[in-house]
Amino acid sequence: MSTRTAHLNGSAPRRTSRARTAIGPGAGRMWPAMIVGLISLNASIVAVTVFFAFSDKSVATEPDYYTKALNYNDTILQRATNQRLAWRLTPSLRPASDGRSIELAASLADRDGAPIAGARIETIAFASVRSGARQQLQLAASRAPGEYTAPIRIDRPGQWYLRFTVVSGADTFTRETTLLIPDFRPTSATH
Repeated sequence: MSTRTAHLNGSAPRRTSRARTAIGPGAGRMWPAMIVGLISLNASIVAVTVFFAFSDKSVATEPDYYTKALNYNDTILQRATNQRLAWRLTPSLRPASDGRSIELAASLADRDGAPIAGARIETIAFASVRSGARQQLQLAASRAPGEYTAPIRIDRPGQWYLRFTVVSGADTFTRETTLLIPDFRPTSATH
């Protein structure tokens, strides 16, 4: 089909094709394709974000936080018991007896400084930057009185949180503390 166009200068009308002025075939599919592409890009970004949110060990919530909040009165009573007992628990790290690994050592003494033997000590240890990677340790009595040890996996330097629960007889003592662990990368011997 064609249409006639009148010119102002009086020249003969020229025929133009409607196909030239109309939108070409397939041009209307570009915008829906762009919208689908942007939605797909957004869904991909969300999927990657969710993956890293669930797989990253540096982000973690306190286990059983709701139950602990409900039982906060028990926490207050335990703090009062800790003050009444006035035990001293001092943690440290040292090479294990095999010479290839590290162990957590804790010395336990009563208010007068006398070593406490025969206690059961449990510890939760984790690096502050990896609170989702917690280690539960059972410290065993060592040869020295009032000293307890357990192997620990230290995979990074920095600040580590240690939560101790000590049971001796009918008494329970708790302590939360931090240890600053220096860079421990082995040095290679040069020949």
